[in-house]
Amino acid sequence: MNDMTPIKTSTPKDWETDQEVRWCPGCGDYAILKAVQRTMPEIGGTPENTVFVSGIGCSSRFPYYMETYGFHTIHGRAPAVATGVKLANPELDVWIITGDGDSLSIGGNHTFHLLRRNLDCQFLLFNNEIYGLTKGQYSPTSHVGTRSPSTPYGSVDRPATPCAFALGAGARFVARAYDVSKELPAVLKAAHAHKGASFVEIFQNCIVYNEDVFAAFTDKSNAGQQLWLGIWRRDERFSVALLQDLCRVCLHTRVGQLCTTPWKSWVIKGIAPADRGQWDAVLCRHRLNVRHAANELNWQVEDNCPAGLALKHELVRYLNEEDVRTYQLCFAIKTQLRTGLFGSVVVRQQAGRAQERYEILHTRDFNPNSRDFVLFRQRAERDRLGWYLAELCHQYYGQLGA
Repeated sequence: MNDMTPIKTSTPKDWETDQEVRWCPGCGDYAILKAVQRTMPEIGGTPENTVFVSGIGCSSRFPYYMETYGFHTIHGRAPAVATGVKLANPELDVWIITGDGDSLSIGGNHTFHLLRRNLDCQFLLFNNEIYGLTKGQYSPTSHVGTRSPSTPYGSVDRPATPCAFALGAGARFVARAYDVSKELPAVLKAAHAHKGASFVEIFQNCIVYNEDVFAAFTDKSNAGQQLWLGIWRRDERFSVALLQDLCRVCLHTRVGQLCTTPWKSWVIKGIAPADRGQWDAVLCRHRLNVRHAANELNWQVEDNCPAGLALKHELVRYLNEEDVRTYQLCFAIKTQLRTGLFGSVVVRQQAGRAQERYEILHTRDFNPNSRDFVLFRQRAERDRLGWYLAELCHQYYGQLGA
């Protein structure tokens, strides 16, 4: 019998060329290059079946450094050339390498149509928010106020958002990563596994003209400070408006991971502490509680008062079951006339009535330390208290402008 010849698998070294890598020392492109070279063996790629196509810019030197077929094309036209390559030989594995200026300025039209047509390829956009090759002019993704040779007094243009652009063009796979992230190879593998156009925005540090512009979420010193936000609804329903707000804040704050879970909830990873206010505003606008256990912590009850404690449990259970947001509110239950309890909302049993009745008060500005109370409801029946409190919570968040 003839022995089976084992199929030789490649290594990252097999994807390196003999060309000198010529980027500025410390440029984020080095890390991206290594991530791509590590990824190729893991996806089972073969150099003879792979093509890298680039436009013009620092990132576009990429094909010289990959031991594959490659095209270093003209400014903004990499998508057009890649389309021709794929049409000529659909079996080729096509990767497009481009930058924020190359793909969103002169090449914006070509990028749009490639995504709209869903060409089967990987589109890697290196976003450093600057024109690095031409000495630091502001780019389509530069933030307002960016000072550069072309905007000495600061950019006045609103920046383009690559991922939002890709979604608007109809892209089916849209992802984000950053140059030195350990997760970048995993993102690249997921992009490659997708059949169709895979759009990946990679935040890339330009050490010369726009250094540390992404430091808020890439700097190792900030790694332990990033927050996670979990969103769960009892009825497992999420409005389109909520999902749009989540995506909008993700894009604006450069959060790259918006995940779903088997429990039909959402998890947003990597929130910078400075951006917490924007996420709080979304939770407030859609009346989402931070966590339901917090209901238990926001309540004051008189000492040795079983009746007050039982009422608290009833109200907490109602608000919990109805998913009523109570964040930043403090409640107090008073069943006796002279007690020192206080809060932003007070449920007080009315004395001297034949039937059990309650009144609901709140401080004028919902400050739990204030004594300036406003009557919200009086002569309320016990079984209606939960409904009234939910109504008052909605009023509070409406007062905040949400």
